Amino acid sequence: MYVLYYIKKESKENKNGKRTRTALLKAAGEIFAKKGYEATSVRDIAMLANTPFGAITYHFKTK
Repeated sequence: MYVLYYIKKESKENKNGKRTRTALLKAAGEIFAKKGYEATSVRDIAMLANTPFGAITYHFKTK
Protein backbone atom coordinates (compact mmCIF):
# COMPACT_ATOMS: atom_id res chain seq x y z
CA MET A 1 0.00 0.00 0.00
CA TYR A 2 2.73 2.47 0.90
CA VAL A 3 4.52 2.01 -2.43
CA LEU A 4 1.33 2.68 -4.41
CA TYR A 5 0.63 5.84 -2.42
CA TYR A 6 4.16 7.12 -3.02
CA ILE A 7 3.88 6.57 -6.77
CA LYS A 8 0.58 8.45 -6.94
CA LYS A 9 1.98 11.33 -4.90
CA GLU A 10 5.09 11.56 -7.07
CA SER A 11 2.94 11.60 -10.20
CA LYS A 12 0.83 14.48 -8.86
CA GLU A 13 3.95 16.48 -8.01
CA ASN A 14 5.28 15.90 -11.51
CA LYS A 15 2.06 17.29 -13.00
CA ASN A 16 2.40 20.42 -10.88
CA GLY A 17 6.01 20.81 -12.01
CA LYS A 18 4.96 20.62 -15.65
CA ARG A 19 2.27 23.24 -15.05
CA THR A 20 4.79 25.54 -13.38
CA ARG A 21 7.31 25.10 -16.19
CA THR A 22 4.62 25.78 -18.79
CA ALA A 23 3.47 28.89 -16.93
CA LEU A 24 7.04 30.18 -16.76
CA LEU A 25 7.63 29.61 -20.48
CA LYS A 26 4.37 31.34 -21.37
CA ALA A 27 5.13 34.29 -19.10
CA ALA A 28 8.66 34.59 -20.50
CA GLY A 29 7.36 34.64 -24.06
CA GLU A 30 4.81 37.33 -23.25
CA ILE A 31 7.18 39.60 -21.37
CA PHE A 32 10.02 39.15 -23.88
CA ALA A 33 7.62 40.26 -26.61
CA LYS A 34 6.67 43.38 -24.63
CA LYS A 35 9.96 44.45 -23.03
CA GLY A 36 12.61 42.55 -24.96
CA TYR A 37 15.02 39.95 -23.64
CA GLU A 38 17.62 42.35 -22.22
CA ALA A 39 15.07 44.49 -20.35
CA THR A 40 13.35 41.51 -18.74
CA SER A 41 14.43 40.26 -15.34
CA VAL A 42 13.95 36.76 -14.02
CA ARG A 43 11.83 38.25 -11.24
CA ASP A 44 9.55 39.82 -13.87
CA ILE A 45 8.95 36.38 -15.34
CA ALA A 46 8.25 34.82 -11.95
CA MET A 47 5.81 37.58 -11.04
CA LEU A 48 3.93 37.31 -14.33
CA ALA A 49 3.75 33.50 -14.01
CA ASN A 50 2.59 33.88 -10.38
CA THR A 51 5.31 31.48 -9.21
CA PRO A 52 8.07 31.77 -6.63
CA PHE A 53 11.41 33.04 -7.86
CA GLY A 54 13.03 29.73 -6.93
CA ALA A 55 10.82 27.92 -9.44
CA ILE A 56 12.80 29.49 -12.27
CA THR A 57 16.14 28.33 -10.92
CA TYR A 58 14.65 24.88 -10.31
CA HIS A 59 13.37 24.46 -13.88
CA PHE A 60 15.98 26.47 -15.82
CA LYS A 61 19.71 27.15 -15.47
CA THR A 62 19.60 30.59 -17.09
CA LYS A 63 17.13 33.18 -18.29
